[in-house]
Amino acid sequence: MREALPQTRLLAALALTWGFALVEALAGWRGGSLALLADAGHMVTDGAALSLAVVAGIGMEAWARFNAPCAIDGALVSVVAVLGLLVNLGVAWMLAHGQENLNLRGAFLHVLGDVHGSVAAIASGLVVLLSGWTPIDPLLSILIGGLVLAASLRLLREALHGLMDGAPFNLDLDHLGGELAAVPGVNNIHDLHVWRLSGERLALSAHVRVDKLADWPTLLPQLLLMA
Repeated sequence: MREALPQTRLLAALALTWGFALVEALAGWRGGSLALLADAGHMVTDGAALSLAVVAGIGMEAWARFNAPCAIDGALVSVVAVLGLLVNLGVAWMLAHGQENLNLRGAFLHVLGDVHGSVAAIASGLVVLLSGWTPIDPLLSILIGGLVLAASLRLLREALHGLMDGAPFNLDLDHLGGELAAVPGVNNIHDLHVWRLSGERLALSAHVRVDKLADWPTLLPQLLLMA
């Protein structure tokens, strides 16, 4: 049996790593396990490292094919790429209805990158089929590798930010602090911190200075509603 190419093994390892990281993240969120969530974050960093290796492998192979072009079955490439596009569009449609969940939103953005990759593969197959110009294949493979790299770096950034209890990127802390400080009876808000406990749950802590301490029992429910 022919030995698998190094980049093929890397792609298989990458798919398994990203796939199980998502499984662990969802299971950790559903089961309330910080250990699983932490291990999912660890696997995300592993996946990012593998993605870099995949991009490097694809780049080396693309350069080799520029110097020594090989035969490409444009029809086969186009058909398989169209099927891949349909699968990715179906997955994206399913994930589009859960955007309030961080894990689903991250998976949705990743699938959108896969959609672009499928479109590039279709274009490659059609160009080869219609014109016979094979250099389009390594050119677009570099483009797809760039999409993989960008998605990996984005997920790595988000994972590390979450592990460090950073505020969600879509949350404006200054605006939130201003809204809380605008509640009648509140003098000012300081030491405001927001971090994510799970895919949909946030935690907030802050020092609240009030005009009258006796008003605190009525102010607290108002602040909780604003948060």
